[in-house]
Amino acid sequence: MARFSTLEEGMAAIEAFCEANQLETSQCYKLRLVAEELVVNLLTHGGSGGYRMELKREDGVSRMRLRYGGNRFDPSRDDKGPLDSVEKSEYGGLGLFLVTQLVQALHYRYEEGENIVDLTV
Repeated sequence: MARFSTLEEGMAAIEAFCEANQLETSQCYKLRLVAEELVVNLLTHGGSGGYRMELKREDGVSRMRLRYGGNRFDPSRDDKGPLDSVEKSEYGGLGLFLVTQLVQALHYRYEEGENIVDLTV
Protein backbone atom coordinates (compact mmCIF):
# COMPACT_ATOMS: atom_id res chain seq x y z
CA MET A 1 0.00 0.00 0.00
CA ALA A 2 1.60 3.24 -1.18
CA ARG A 3 1.72 6.36 1.02
CA PHE A 4 0.90 9.78 -0.42
CA SER A 5 0.74 13.32 0.92
CA THR A 6 -0.88 15.10 -2.06
CA LEU A 7 -3.83 14.58 -4.35
CA GLU A 8 -1.53 14.65 -7.38
CA GLU A 9 0.47 11.67 -6.13
CA GLY A 10 -2.70 9.60 -5.77
CA MET A 11 -3.96 10.63 -9.20
CA ALA A 12 -0.66 9.57 -10.77
CA ALA A 13 -1.00 6.16 -9.09
CA ILE A 14 -4.52 5.79 -10.48
CA GLU A 15 -3.34 6.68 -13.99
CA ALA A 16 -0.58 4.07 -13.75
CA PHE A 17 -3.12 1.50 -12.47
CA CYS A 18 -5.49 2.26 -15.36
CA GLU A 19 -2.73 1.86 -17.93
CA ALA A 20 -1.36 -1.33 -16.37
CA ASN A 21 -4.83 -2.89 -16.32
CA GLN A 22 -5.96 -1.47 -19.68
CA LEU A 23 -9.12 -0.07 -18.15
CA GLU A 24 -11.77 1.67 -20.19
CA THR A 25 -11.79 5.46 -20.10
CA SER A 26 -15.12 5.52 -18.22
CA GLN A 27 -13.76 3.22 -15.50
CA CYS A 28 -10.68 5.40 -15.02
CA TYR A 29 -12.83 8.51 -14.91
CA LYS A 30 -14.92 7.02 -12.08
CA LEU A 31 -11.82 5.98 -10.15
CA ARG A 32 -10.28 9.44 -10.48
CA LEU A 33 -13.48 11.26 -9.54
CA VAL A 34 -14.15 9.10 -6.48
CA ALA A 35 -10.55 9.29 -5.28
CA GLU A 36 -10.37 13.04 -5.85
CA GLU A 37 -13.47 13.73 -3.77
CA LEU A 38 -12.41 11.48 -0.89
CA VAL A 39 -8.76 12.56 -0.86
CA VAL A 40 -9.56 16.28 -1.02
CA ASN A 41 -11.97 15.80 1.90
CA LEU A 42 -9.51 13.86 4.02
CA LEU A 43 -6.65 16.27 3.34
CA THR A 44 -8.79 19.38 3.88
CA HIS A 45 -11.09 18.35 6.73
CA GLY A 46 -9.76 15.10 8.14
CA GLY A 47 -6.80 16.37 10.09
CA SER A 48 -4.61 13.90 8.23
CA GLY A 49 -1.16 14.68 6.89
CA GLY A 50 -1.38 11.97 4.27
CA TYR A 51 -3.01 8.75 3.23
CA ARG A 52 -2.30 5.30 1.90
CA MET A 53 -4.00 3.92 -1.18
CA GLU A 54 -4.18 0.42 -2.56
CA LEU A 55 -5.66 -0.41 -5.97
CA LYS A 56 -6.58 -3.90 -7.19
CA ARG A 57 -8.37 -5.39 -10.16
CA GLU A 58 -10.42 -8.49 -9.29
CA ASP A 59 -13.32 -10.25 -10.96
CA GLY A 60 -13.80 -7.48 -13.52
CA VAL A 61 -14.05 -4.66 -10.97
CA SER A 62 -11.60 -2.17 -9.53
CA ARG A 63 -11.11 -2.01 -5.78
CA MET A 64 -9.62 0.91 -3.92
CA ARG A 65 -8.69 1.09 -0.26
CA LEU A 66 -7.90 4.40 1.44
CA ARG A 67 -6.35 4.45 4.92
CA TYR A 68 -5.71 7.63 6.85
CA GLY A 69 -5.42 8.92 10.39
CA GLY A 70 -7.11 11.98 11.75
CA ASN A 71 -10.73 12.64 12.54
CA ARG A 72 -13.15 9.74 12.33
CA PHE A 73 -15.38 10.24 9.30
CA ASP A 74 -17.62 7.74 7.53
CA PRO A 75 -18.25 9.00 3.97
CA SER A 76 -21.07 6.50 3.51
CA ARG A 77 -23.08 8.15 6.31
CA ASP A 78 -22.89 11.79 5.20
CA ASP A 79 -26.48 11.81 3.98
CA LYS A 80 -27.98 15.16 3.05
CA GLY A 81 -31.23 13.46 2.06
CA PRO A 82 -32.75 13.33 -1.41
CA LEU A 83 -31.51 16.01 -3.77
CA ASP A 84 -34.16 17.74 -5.85
CA SER A 85 -31.64 19.92 -7.63
CA VAL A 86 -28.10 21.16 -7.24
CA GLU A 87 -29.39 24.75 -6.98
CA LYS A 88 -31.66 23.92 -4.01
CA SER A 89 -29.20 21.72 -2.14
CA GLU A 90 -27.32 22.71 0.98
CA TYR A 91 -23.64 23.57 0.70
CA GLY A 92 -21.48 20.53 1.22
CA GLY A 93 -22.16 16.87 0.75
CA LEU A 94 -22.71 16.94 -3.01
CA GLY A 95 -19.33 15.38 -3.73
CA LEU A 96 -19.94 12.54 -1.30
CA PHE A 97 -23.40 12.03 -2.78
CA LEU A 98 -21.71 11.71 -6.19
CA VAL A 99 -19.24 9.17 -4.77
CA THR A 100 -22.08 6.97 -3.51
CA GLN A 101 -23.70 7.11 -6.94
CA LEU A 102 -20.52 6.13 -8.82
CA VAL A 103 -19.38 3.16 -6.74
CA GLN A 104 -20.83 -0.34 -6.60
CA ALA A 105 -19.94 -0.64 -2.91
CA LEU A 106 -18.51 1.57 -0.18
CA HIS A 107 -17.52 0.15 3.21
CA TYR A 108 -16.07 2.11 6.10
CA ARG A 109 -14.47 1.11 9.36
CA TYR A 110 -12.29 2.74 12.01
CA GLU A 111 -9.46 0.62 13.42
CA GLU A 112 -6.57 1.52 15.69
CA GLY A 113 -6.88 5.25 15.01
CA GLU A 114 -7.26 4.90 11.24
CA ASN A 115 -10.15 5.48 8.86
CA ILE A 116 -10.39 2.69 6.29
CA VAL A 117 -12.59 3.14 3.23
CA ASP A 118 -13.03 0.23 0.82
CA LEU A 119 -14.60 0.99 -2.55
CA THR A 120 -15.64 -1.16 -5.48
CA VAL A 121 -15.91 0.66 -8.81
